[in-house]
Amino acid sequence: MNIKPHTVIHDVTGKTGLAIVEAIIKGESDPHKFLQFVNNNIKANDQMIVNSLQGNWRSELLYLLEDCHKCYLYYCDRIATCDQAIEKQLNTYQKDVLPESIIDTSTNSAKQATKNTPKFNTCSYLKGILGVDVTTIFGLSDISALEILTETGTDMKKWETSKHFVSWLNLCPNNKISCGKLVSSMVMKKKPNIASQAFRNTANGVQKSDKLAWRLFYKNEV
Repeated sequence: MNIKPHTVIHDVTGKTGLAIVEAIIKGESDPHKFLQFVNNNIKANDQMIVNSLQGNWRSELLYLLEDCHKCYLYYCDRIATCDQAIEKQLNTYQKDVLPESIIDTSTNSAKQATKNTPKFNTCSYLKGILGVDVTTIFGLSDISALEILTETGTDMKKWETSKHFVSWLNLCPNNKISCGKLVSSMVMKKKPNIASQAFRNTANGVQKSDKLAWRLFYKNEV
């Protein structure tokens, strides 16, 4: 359609982007009339927005846009349903650990919720099940914490030591030494499990942190 809302709107699936898409599907084609849907947090000026929404309103393209929009809404609905199932399971786990009378249902979280964060309060459930809020660990997101819990459970006695656990995660270096010199430290070539990927994502988050101390720690420079 030759429209370029992504050049002025950071997230086209946000409130402003979806409102504009839905208006186009309903038959609106005047770029100036889309300005009423623009949220205050959009930094682009009105003229830039109007310029980005001038395109070809061909019927076959409008059909494709509507079809994609329906698919998007369907997946959003399925994700919400999946979140409900996950919360139900977490609630069951939490009741097995804590008496229902002292279960914490507050919605306070140490981290700001992101777009992909589950709609329920993951911190409360994790704290109830594990005894501590593991999301306070720098770099560990709600989703990564849930993935690790799903894969490892709460009983860490399955691994004799931390080294056994690291080996099971396939995170220990596969050091190859020749003549007393380290020639390679690549990890072993075996398929990583979900928990391993979650720990890797956490480490990558630390590496990209805007806090110098954490980046240095990641690079073993402290």
